[in-house]
Amino acid sequence: MDTNHVYRTTDETIFAVANGTIEHRFDLDTIDKSADEYMAFVAEQRGWAQRQYGFAAYLDRIAEVI
Repeated sequence: MDTNHVYRTTDETIFAVANGTIEHRFDLDTIDKSADEYMAFVAEQRGWAQRQYGFAAYLDRIAEVI
């Protein structure tokens, strides 16, 4: 099962979405973690099949539409 992790920057929340359903919601402020720490945790626990994260990923998305 593929799980997508979606980071909503407006309220520091990460959603783990599988099969179109939100499986988990992580409020980074509540768990006292940064997005970087969350990414490292997932990488350590299960790894990433595909990872698009950070400023470089943002620039890649912009380049795709130009």
